[in-house]
Parts: sequence; C-alpha cells; structure tokens
Amino acid sequence: MVDIRSNEPHSSQVNGDLLARLKHAAKHGQIRFSRHALGRAEERNVKREDVKNAIATATDAIPQEQGKALVTGGTGLDGEVLSVVCVEVQEGLFVVTVF
Repeated sequence: MVDIRSNEPHSSQVNGDLLARLKHAAKHGQIRFSRHALGRAEERNVKREDVKNAIATATDAIPQEQGKALVTGGTGLDGEVLSVVCVEVQEGLFVVTVF
C-alpha cells in the first residue's frame, strides 16, 4: 500500500468539517464505489453497508493528496474496524478503496 498522506499540516476544524460532510453523504446513500474498491471489499468480505457504516461511525477524516480523504476509526456492521479512502464528488462520495 502506498501512503498518500499529505505532509501539509491540517487542522481539527478542517477534519471535522470534512468528516461531517462525508458522514452526511453516507447517511443519505450518496456513495459510489470504484471497481478497485469493490474488489478490495470483496477480498475482505466487506459489503457496501459495512463501508457506509464505517463512514457513519468514523472518528476522523484526514485530507490526502488529489482531493482524497482517509476516513478512519469507523466499523463495519460486524464491528470490524475499517478505513476508507474516498473523494468528495458533486453527487456525494466516490469510494476509492477499503482496508
């Protein structure tokens, strides 16, 4: 896995605003998945609802390069901790990968 985290500092306010927007999109079903994300989820036996729950229960969203966000601290429906990399798009979220 390649670490795509930005070296630039980020504030907790920015992270909080980003996390709130991502949670809102997840709550309202505004999520699309890349083929890569669906493949990685299938490898891990993770369903779309698990990803939605992981975003809804996340504790942090860390801005990344190229407009991506690393969403951490959330769990799937079975309680497994999941991290999600996604991008905000006009229609809500585009999930890039799940791990």
